[in-house]
Amino acid sequence: DYATTMLGSPLNMAPEVLGGNDYNNKADIWSIGTVFYELLFGKYFGVLCRPPYTAANMVDLIANIKNKQLVIPKNINSISPVVEDVIRKMIVVDPKKRIEWEDLFNHPVNRFLEDKMQKELE
Repeated sequence: DYATTMLGSPLNMAPEVLGGNDYNNKADIWSIGTVFYELLFGKYFGVLCRPPYTAANMVDLIANIKNKQLVIPKNINSISPVVEDVIRKMIVVDPKKRIEWEDLFNHPVNRFLEDKMQKELE
């Protein structure tokens, strides 16, 4: 089902929501991805939280999302390839190309610590 109500913080809204287009629950995947991004890269020794895309107004924010590549600031936090992979699959402009819920739930990031502990035990 599609929704049309614009709810939430613009910096965490999926581009289809910001653009006033119909959207479905995959917009939530985008939002979760931006929050995960902020948790990983947002606060570093006093630096304020930085979402993946910013702008002074909604028009520029939409333009930045559509035209700028997602930057993974590994100088702030050197994340694993597994974590980078899930972020890059969640923060995808086209909702049809964005990761599906089932794939997100089954993504290796959800087993990362278990796999790491298993390797250490072996």
